[in-house]
Amino acid sequence: LVRYRFFGEQTPGQGPRVTEVIEGEYGKWLENNVFERLFKFQAEAIRRILNGENIVLVAPTGSGKTEAFAIPTLLNAWKCSKAEQLDFKGRRTKILFVYPTKALARDQKDRLGKLAEGLGLTVGVFDGDTRRQEREKYYDNPPDAIITNFDIIHLHLALNTRYSKLFKSAKTLVVDEVHNYIGSFGAHIHHIVKRLERFTGELQIVASSATVYNPKEFCEKLFGKRFGVVEEDQGRHGETHFIIMYPSLISGRALRANALRELVRNKFKVLAFSNGHTDAELLLRFARKEGVNSEIHRAGLTREFRERVEKRFKDGETDALISTPTLELGIDIGHVDAIISDIVNVTKLTQRAGRAGRRGQESIVLLVLREDDPISSYYKNHPDDYFDDISACYVDPFNPLVRQTQTLSMVCDKPLRTWERLYDEDLLKKLEAEGKISIVNGVAYPTKEGRKEALKTSIRGIGSSIDILCNGKRIGSREVIVGISELHKDAVYMHGGENYLSKELRHVGDKWSAYLEKLPKDYPYFTKALGTVEPTIIRISEKKEEYGLTISFCDLKIKKIVYGYVQNKIGEDKRGEQVLLERPVEYEYETKGFAFRAPAPQKTLDEKIERGAALDELLTSSFHATEHVIIEGSNMITGGGASEMGGVSIGATGLIFVYDSTEGGNGASRLLYDRLAEGFERGKKILEECACREESGCPRCTYSYQCGNNNKMLHKHGALEVFNRILAGERVEPDFNLTDKTIV
Repeated sequence: LVRYRFFGEQTPGQGPRVTEVIEGEYGKWLENNVFERLFKFQAEAIRRILNGENIVLVAPTGSGKTEAFAIPTLLNAWKCSKAEQLDFKGRRTKILFVYPTKALARDQKDRLGKLAEGLGLTVGVFDGDTRRQEREKYYDNPPDAIITNFDIIHLHLALNTRYSKLFKSAKTLVVDEVHNYIGSFGAHIHHIVKRLERFTGELQIVASSATVYNPKEFCEKLFGKRFGVVEEDQGRHGETHFIIMYPSLISGRALRANALRELVRNKFKVLAFSNGHTDAELLLRFARKEGVNSEIHRAGLTREFRERVEKRFKDGETDALISTPTLELGIDIGHVDAIISDIVNVTKLTQRAGRAGRRGQESIVLLVLREDDPISSYYKNHPDDYFDDISACYVDPFNPLVRQTQTLSMVCDKPLRTWERLYDEDLLKKLEAEGKISIVNGVAYPTKEGRKEALKTSIRGIGSSIDILCNGKRIGSREVIVGISELHKDAVYMHGGENYLSKELRHVGDKWSAYLEKLPKDYPYFTKALGTVEPTIIRISEKKEEYGLTISFCDLKIKKIVYGYVQNKIGEDKRGEQVLLERPVEYEYETKGFAFRAPAPQKTLDEKIERGAALDELLTSSFHATEHVIIEGSNMITGGGASEMGGVSIGATGLIFVYDSTEGGNGASRLLYDRLAEGFERGKKILEECACREESGCPRCTYSYQCGNNNKMLHKHGALEVFNRILAGERVEPDFNLTDKTIV
């Protein structure tokens, strides 16, 4: 047990009666049918939205955010319709309520429909699951408000479908769960809103979230306009027992499975979160082995499968649900008594914790640290820092790959004219040279090839993807950057509780395909890829001094190479033997990151060389460990961004690169660049406080679960001296022409 905290029930501050804020018949209707009195934050939000402001509303899960943004936006829509004096058939959609997932959107329909009822307004859902008959009904008689998602808006604008008129008449855009639109996904959203405003004119935007630390800065960058903030930090429904545990005798996954078993035995309904799909699949196997009646819920499984799992849990047919972040949002799965979570930042954990105790019952939130993770080791020694490490949301609207794909989509929406402020001459010339647009008399039009390219764009991922096939049937896909590490030849791939063996990863032109065959359900092994990356600086865009170092923020070209793998037995700590691939898999992409040259650990070198150690090996191991600790140890400074970044040290040169592991960039490395001094300080603490005596360090200090070198070539004391010299201000001049073997 690392830390226990008790949180009592909290209620937001009471505000005025509804009729003091909402005048007329609607105010009376709300008092009779919804609530008599508002919370203070609701009253403030309603007044500011009615006044036409763009606001971001930040309040706890279940505190009444929906009413705070829906009531005034619906009232504004009613006033607008009344002023236009349109008959029923002349109606146009005035509000777009946007949610990050279809399941969450459909959960909100009844709630929003109830609030609209008092004004005689209609609310419809338009997403990928909306039947053609329903779409035709909306086309003939548009609802006053549409619940949708950005994927649908993007697609229908680019295709110029007849249904796109439903979006083009909007006056207000409401974006719930806005903290989801980070990284490259957020960059797409930035441009989709700009595309939408080419038709609607300037929209009033209302955003909402339970967990965003930097709401004003984030929303202004995401949407490109000024925002006001309405905040409320009270709103917990019941008493919560918050526990942090560290696995000292068993693995973190085994500890989570044991906790799951004990909670279920004591009649708790449990929602257990894993951060990745492989971990979720493994935890499911552990839980079922412990006799827990459990199911899995994650992206990549079919909608029918996920909905069946949600219903079984809601109806009490399943005691525990193991989920990736797919269930962090407010999808209705019935009551939850306890949350178990893999390590995430406190902002995300707050979101997860909000799923429990929503009926006012006592709840438990258990955060299980990892046994093989430097930041877990840090929080074991500094648990109170966990609660202070509130992370900022990040987005880079200028991601070049996103800008290019979204500019092409904009031209498909309607021809782009030179006098439009969104016109980017250099980018359009590039698209014209590639044959994707033609420019005639200063107007850009899409070519057939350009339209085809635009329609292939996925706003939830950028770059190429791998089609995953089994017995001739496509069962899923993975982005190439991640997929070549999971789907190389002879890799074990887990999908929906099933195990598969990759027989071949084929690459022809731009098309990638992985051919799998099914393995037994109890197959006892999993694989981990071995690889490296080769970085090339395209352009240095910014420099700064940090202690004695020059840190350069750059545009980078990354060549990722997977050259082998290790096969490990599930549930065992022993690392398997390395297996080299006959044909390494390579993939090149452009991204953003930073680079610097670290000082050599001269004292450690002098001591070890006297004992016969090799100079190059000592330097390489020290810098490799330094790179690991910078990324893993700064994980919570970047809001859990370690999984969004990669790193590489260039042999014995001292050159270290940290980069976004997304094509075009996602903003995570920029967050670390801005807070690198704090990252250096935390890295030193992690190494100093780890009690291990291994020269290479251990999973609690120098190891990284992302390491492509199987956590070999590491030197703990050399890395500690590197951090000490950095913090002492030792100057080192960068020389990016130095070359050596790369170690990730």
